[in-house]
Amino acid sequence: MGETPHGKPCNQLVSEVLDLNDLEYYKQGQHYIIFRVTESELLVIVFVHGSRNLEAILQEL
Repeated sequence: MGETPHGKPCNQLVSEVLDLNDLEYYKQGQHYIIFRVTESELLVIVFVHGSRNLEAILQEL
Protein backbone atom coordinates (compact mmCIF):
# COMPACT_ATOMS: atom_id res chain seq x y z
CA MET A 1 0.00 0.00 0.00
CA GLY A 2 1.30 3.49 -0.85
CA GLU A 3 1.79 6.38 1.51
CA THR A 4 -1.12 8.60 2.48
CA PRO A 5 -0.86 12.03 0.81
CA HIS A 6 0.04 14.88 3.10
CA GLY A 7 -3.03 17.07 2.88
CA LYS A 8 -3.78 20.38 4.51
CA PRO A 9 -6.72 21.02 6.86
CA CYS A 10 -9.83 22.20 5.00
CA ASN A 11 -10.34 24.86 7.69
CA GLN A 12 -7.66 26.85 5.81
CA LEU A 13 -10.05 27.16 2.84
CA VAL A 14 -12.97 28.81 4.64
CA SER A 15 -13.29 32.31 6.06
CA GLU A 16 -15.31 31.34 9.12
CA VAL A 17 -14.56 28.76 11.77
CA LEU A 18 -16.25 25.49 10.87
CA ASP A 19 -15.97 21.98 12.24
CA LEU A 20 -15.01 20.14 9.05
CA ASN A 21 -14.65 16.76 10.75
CA ASP A 22 -10.94 16.29 10.07
CA LEU A 23 -11.34 16.86 6.33
CA GLU A 24 -8.14 17.51 4.44
CA TYR A 25 -7.42 18.72 0.94
CA TYR A 26 -4.76 18.24 -1.70
CA LYS A 27 -4.54 20.69 -4.59
CA GLN A 28 -3.48 19.46 -8.01
CA GLY A 29 -3.51 22.12 -10.70
CA GLN A 30 -6.88 23.85 -10.46
CA HIS A 31 -8.56 20.93 -8.68
CA TYR A 32 -9.04 20.22 -4.99
CA ILE A 33 -9.35 16.69 -3.70
CA ILE A 34 -11.21 16.70 -0.39
CA PHE A 35 -10.59 13.60 1.73
CA ARG A 36 -10.52 12.10 5.21
CA VAL A 37 -7.88 9.70 6.51
CA THR A 38 -8.96 6.98 8.94
CA GLU A 39 -6.86 4.31 10.60
CA SER A 40 -7.58 1.86 7.81
CA GLU A 41 -8.45 3.87 4.69
CA LEU A 42 -8.35 7.11 2.77
CA LEU A 43 -11.88 8.30 1.95
CA VAL A 44 -12.19 10.65 -1.02
CA ILE A 45 -15.18 12.88 -0.32
CA VAL A 46 -15.31 15.12 -3.41
CA PHE A 47 -13.28 16.51 -6.32
CA VAL A 48 -13.81 20.25 -6.85
CA HIS A 49 -12.62 22.50 -9.68
CA GLY A 50 -11.07 25.73 -8.41
CA SER A 51 -13.58 27.88 -10.32
CA ARG A 52 -16.46 26.54 -8.18
CA ASN A 53 -17.46 28.03 -4.82
CA LEU A 54 -15.26 25.80 -2.68
CA GLU A 55 -16.27 27.41 0.59
CA ALA A 56 -19.98 26.79 -0.05
CA ILE A 57 -19.27 23.19 -1.02
CA LEU A 58 -17.29 22.61 2.18
CA GLN A 59 -20.06 24.16 4.30
CA GLU A 60 -22.52 21.62 2.85
CA LEU A 61 -20.40 18.61 3.82
